[in-house]
Amino acid sequence: YRQLIQHPHPRIPILYDAAYRGDACILIEEFINGKTLEYVLSERTLGNEDIHHIMRQLLSAVNHLHHLRPPIIH
Repeated sequence: YRQLIQHPHPRIPILYDAAYRGDACILIEEFINGKTLEYVLSERTLGNEDIHHIMRQLLSAVNHLHHLRPPIIH
C-alpha cells in the first residue's frame, strides 16, 4: 500500500492512508462517483471501440503496477 501512496496512477483510485488494526487492514482512498462496468453492461452491449478504450485504461494501470519495484502483481 505504501507503494500505491508513493506512486499514484490516474487509472487507480488515490490511496491516502493504510493502517492495520489487529487483523483488519483499513484503507482510506479516493471516492469515485460514477457507474460501474457491471451496471453499464446491464444497460447495454459495448461496441469494439468502447471495449478497446476500457482495456487500454485497464492495461495502463496493470502495467504501472507491474513496473513498481518490487512489482505489484494483481
